[in-house]
Amino acid sequence: PVQVVVRLLAAITRLVATPDNCDIAVQCGIMMPLLDLVKSEDLLILQYLVIAMRTLCRVERWKGQFVASGICDCLVSLAMRCGKAAPEGHKKGAGLVRELTAEMIV
Repeated sequence: PVQVVVRLLAAITRLVATPDNCDIAVQCGIMMPLLDLVKSEDLLILQYLVIAMRTLCRVERWKGQFVASGICDCLVSLAMRCGKAAPEGHKKGAGLVRELTAEMIV
């Protein structure tokens, strides 16, 4: 259910906001399950997912590993799916996904 996934993503975001917790989460392999969620069709899940990924990417020492795990491809995919010209681009929530994704790409 969407609500469960959103609550889990919110909890992960709060947890990894602390650098020590982020280190543990990355070492435990949190990035791959998050990247799998990019396939979700639910924009609420995608919003929380992008916020969680953005929080993880704030820790400089892990950026190389995130790039190696495929985060760039996922961000480009999200940007294309939620772009203004895309079918999902006009839906409520697509703008936030688009903005947060653009911030991370830059």
